[in-house]
Amino acid sequence: MGRTETEMEVIIDSNKIISAVVSKGIVRRIVIFSGISFYAPKELVEVGKHREEICKRIGLKTESFSFILEELILPKLNIVEESKYANKISEAYAVSKEFDEKDMPFVALALKLRAPIWTNDKSMIKHGVKSQA
Repeated sequence: MGRTETEMEVIIDSNKIISAVVSKGIVRRIVIFSGISFYAPKELVEVGKHREEICKRIGLKTESFSFILEELILPKLNIVEESKYANKISEAYAVSKEFDEKDMPFVALALKLRAPIWTNDKSMIKHGVKSQA
């Protein structure tokens, strides 16, 4: 963990990973081809646990979901163990309880790396904008 002057680090939220897997759109292209260093806490891997539910909802074969996630998306991510950001957990909990405590690992990692979180979570975005004002 740690960036060079030209390298951008971004924490990627679960909802963006799901978007990258289920849609051939811009999110997938950014994750695969942008050269951005994407980071996520280990909890992100749990997206795979919901594959059947997601696939059933959108009509995607689970084999396709698994291939895209495991072969195209996950290799582009830096998955970070909790021990690497453990010193930010209490601060992250205080922040994330304002919108969703389940997002605490993403917030803790963002605090540790001093990096933005790429998300579709409107509550998280609203809180981020409010805290920057």
